[in-house]
Amino acid sequence: MPNIKWNYNKSINGFKDARIKGLGAQVSALIEESVKDSANKKSAIPYLFNETKSDKQVETIAIEDGYDLMDPTADGDKAKTDKTNQIGEKSISHIIFTKNVVISETMMEDSYYSMDPSIELRARSLPDAYWKTREKIAQSAYIEGEKSSFDYRGAKVDLTTYDGKPLFSTQHTYGDKEKGHAFGKQSNLFYIVDANPSAGAIAEMISKMAAIINQMKNSNGEAQDFDADTIFVPRGVQTSGGVDKVRRAIGSEFFPGTANNDINTQYGQWNFVPLALWQPDELEIMVMSQDAKRMMKSMFYNRINLNVNVWEEPGTGNLNYRARTRFGLGHVDYKHVAKLKILKEAPSDTSGMTQLVVD
Repeated sequence: MPNIKWNYNKSINGFKDARIKGLGAQVSALIEESVKDSANKKSAIPYLFNETKSDKQVETIAIEDGYDLMDPTADGDKAKTDKTNQIGEKSISHIIFTKNVVISETMMEDSYYSMDPSIELRARSLPDAYWKTREKIAQSAYIEGEKSSFDYRGAKVDLTTYDGKPLFSTQHTYGDKEKGHAFGKQSNLFYIVDANPSAGAIAEMISKMAAIINQMKNSNGEAQDFDADTIFVPRGVQTSGGVDKVRRAIGSEFFPGTANNDINTQYGQWNFVPLALWQPDELEIMVMSQDAKRMMKSMFYNRINLNVNVWEEPGTGNLNYRARTRFGLGHVDYKHVAKLKILKEAPSDTSGMTQLVVD
């Protein structure tokens, strides 16, 4: 959990009016407590990203081809040295985020320089904004993943992977033909037309999507062999019925909607992660392999934890709390996740998607 670094202006630490100094300490304690409480709330970030620290302005990840198989070697001979080639790279830059909260002189007077509901509300808004911003950008990096970037209050957040395509695309490439590798295109963006899919039908769709993740080709043109284990679903009102069917599709011990005792192969295989900010018009799901994701596929870098500067503003008597943090995120690769759109009607243009065919 990110820690808070406090920077108190000398006018606060050495302030002769003990009332302001005492109130400032109460507000600071409340902010710190709220940050810890919010950190314990359920977040989607650990499922969406590899989260780690950063000590640079820009993090650059080199994409190398996979190591090959072992070579047969005669007794006594030297082992052949295995080498890799760089086939691409991805850079992730950090963004500065700030917020200022002001407790006015009048508010302090009317509260008799002690904590009251209005001051508490302002104090809690700072840590709430911190955690909500992290969650907003992290979820949006997947929700908006069909685009090359999205705009967060004027800041451009890059959503392309090392091959220059958006996270979800039918035109992703693997390998490097110039280095003698297998080379081709593969999709991680799919659609299927079903106006009212049953839970059983959705279970079959999920099974097929899991197979797609498992058979994603690596840089050598071989199946990467990762098992999908996480399903992301929207929380929009219009898709709530479909999301409930997804729950039944992965949570029923026996195949949903049948009278016999056929087993449900999806039972017990999945993490179910709703994304509160995902509100599509029609049902969509994303499936992911956490093991594949951990291979630095999607990265969330904490550069500077939450810093809070506190000072009394000369000339106004207002107490200021200014928060600042820096972090960056991005998608290095695409082979850990795939999206499926379950459409009520066939779209007029399917050029940007691959049709999912369930056997």
